[in-house]
Amino acid sequence: MNSPSGSLASVVRQVRALLWTARVELSGAFRYRASFVSDIVIYTAILTLFMMSGSGHSLSEKYGVADYRSLLFAGYIAWTFANSALVSSVNNTSAELSRGTFYRKLNACCPLPLIQLGELLSTVLMNCIVAFAVAIIGGIVWDLRLYVSGVSVGAIAMCSLGMYGMGLLLNGATIKYKRVGSLLFLFQLGLLFVTDTIPSDSIVLSVTRLVPLTACNDLIRLSMIGADFVEPAVRLCASSLAWLALGYVVFRFFLFRAKKDGNLLHY
Repeated sequence: MNSPSGSLASVVRQVRALLWTARVELSGAFRYRASFVSDIVIYTAILTLFMMSGSGHSLSEKYGVADYRSLLFAGYIAWTFANSALVSSVNNTSAELSRGTFYRKLNACCPLPLIQLGELLSTVLMNCIVAFAVAIIGGIVWDLRLYVSGVSVGAIAMCSLGMYGMGLLLNGATIKYKRVGSLLFLFQLGLLFVTDTIPSDSIVLSVTRLVPLTACNDLIRLSMIGADFVEPAVRLCASSLAWLALGYVVFRFFLFRAKKDGNLLHY
């Protein structure tokens, strides 16, 4: 039986491993400044397209406020975080498989889920910088204001966890089938139009209401207008935890199958 001091020491080691992983990933991201800048440019370009096309008018009717652009912008920022969380594990795994270094992660001294959580943490922190830069540009060009509150921060954090779980499904497919870049791109793009980030049809939302980003968008917008947001908050927490659990199980299954078939490290 482990002593309390031994259990505490184990927790401390795992927390240190998590923070170390996040620090390493952040250092790597800052070394590739071109990729970092390109994210800002791409996200700003997409936002500009939506602002110029007048997308989001129906949000005024749905939420009973005239300023639909603020509601649209809040959902768009949430999408950037969801998008980053979704591709986090897939991009890391694809890069490591192509370099032939994925086995190091599998044989690391700390558990694989902990390493992946550290990668997610670094991704979210990096996206904070990207979102802040996009918000500054949006404020200057379109007079947009970034809505920040305890509710919005908590919603985006929980949404990122859930979308990371969805990403683990694709990460499992990456391990098994190696190249899923086209599928990932379609998934990222589709999220814009089926999660009410850009106003979606009610029939579509009845299907995607259990996607964490859909609930996150609704929660943040309801909090912005001072309305009750208990229902989307419960839905966000439940769906995020469910997707995280499902993603982990599927990821482990594909990892097991790839090991059994002998093609784990092939790319």
